[in-house]
Amino acid sequence: MSALPKPTALMSTGPLRLVETGEQADARRPLKGGADAQLLAELRALRRENADLADRLQDSENRLRGTQKKLRSIQKMRDEATPTIDFADAEEWVRHHVHLGWLENYSASDRAAHPLGDYLVGATFAESVKALAPQLQAKVWRAAVDVVTRRGRHLHSREAHPLRSGTGARASEVVRAADDARCFRYSIGFKAAGARRLHAWHLRDGRIELCRVVTHGDMSP
Repeated sequence: MSALPKPTALMSTGPLRLVETGEQADARRPLKGGADAQLLAELRALRRENADLADRLQDSENRLRGTQKKLRSIQKMRDEATPTIDFADAEEWVRHHVHLGWLENYSASDRAAHPLGDYLVGATFAESVKALAPQLQAKVWRAAVDVVTRRGRHLHSREAHPLRSGTGARASEVVRAADDARCFRYSIGFKAAGARRLHAWHLRDGRIELCRVVTHGDMSP
């Protein structure tokens, strides 16, 4: 009988791979219980921080309401302390507030350098101011003082420029036919979107005539 061939050893040509035992795999896996405890601690810390921020916000809101209440009380006392004046007409009312604004907003040296001088009050000026809220009226008086003292022409905040008959840069200036007065436009609220404007006539003799207060888009003199 012929001898049977000897079995040959089969060798794998691929990479060797070690198989971990169950104990080794468990040792390499993170402990789930410890991770959960850490996340729970972080969550509790965040909740405490959130509660602290909520308390601070509530405290700030309470202080803000208290301050607003005090300001309303102060304003009420000022209003009650202000004497009621029986003005002869609308022009006297305007001149009173312009003069008061000049005293309140200009120092003594400023008043010496920028006197009110002679100015006119247009027929519709008082009506255009009375239609505004008190806070906006206060801004109007400050602007009016700058205008009648001629200081407004040189203040960047007033953005003074001639009123033109059109939107183009070459549009002609608005001139009053009766006396050749030029209409100028002044800003009442500096850098405020849609801020109102004060229109004033500049007469040939140097005097200023307060014309009226208009909205930003109103280009009529």
